Amino acid sequence: MSTLRPLFFLRIILFVAGIFVMGAGIALITLAGLGTSPISSPAYVLALLGPLSFGLWTIILTALFFLAEIPILGPAFRANMWLQIGVGPALGLVIDLFMAIFPALSERGLALQLCGLALGCILLALGIWMQIKADVIINPGEGIVKAIAYRLGRDFGSIKLIFDSSLVAIAAAVSLLTLGRLEGIGVGTLISAVTVGPLVRLTDRLWQGRKRRPERAREVQRDA
Repeated sequence: MSTLRPLFFLRIILFVAGIFVMGAGIALITLAGLGTSPISSPAYVLALLGPLSFGLWTIILTALFFLAEIPILGPAFRANMWLQIGVGPALGLVIDLFMAIFPALSERGLALQLCGLALGCILLALGIWMQIKADVIINPGEGIVKAIAYRLGRDFGSIKLIFDSSLVAIAAAVSLLTLGRLEGIGVGTLISAVTVGPLVRLTDRLWQGRKRRPERAREVQRDA
């Protein structure tokens, strides 16, 4: 028991750090001015319409994602899934924090915009990986996809693609109908959509390789 508690505490720290890194990534992608990430696109467009911030809309939408999981999963919904409630407020506040700290890059030239977008995608992928590694709570944005995949008997990846595409389509429709122009969706949305997943997998491969190196070194020492 004494060994498990410090390990769980470290996993909590890793998860919270992952939220901060993820929020920084979302903010950088958005401030690059080339389009925000797919899952953040509705919250960003809605923030342009009224007094609520990007982060507050993120809190509201992640809460709706979580509430949708309950009827979708039905009896498969477990009590520990209620912990997801805390993820949305934390992520929303972190997004607003970094949106205030980081500078807007939309008028600083395409080179800086692309650099900001690239760094944002890397941070977003790293934040997702950290949360997966922590294995404490699932983000409601991923939880709703997992719930739909479970209910339909489909794989997570295909449902994730459909879900993210639907969010982008909703954001585009709301933007065009209310603002008369497309906001928050662009080449950056596409780039983040196709790069973040592979970057998460690359991060995990690099981590697994780092873990194997000491084992190989010990094997070499034994053989010597």
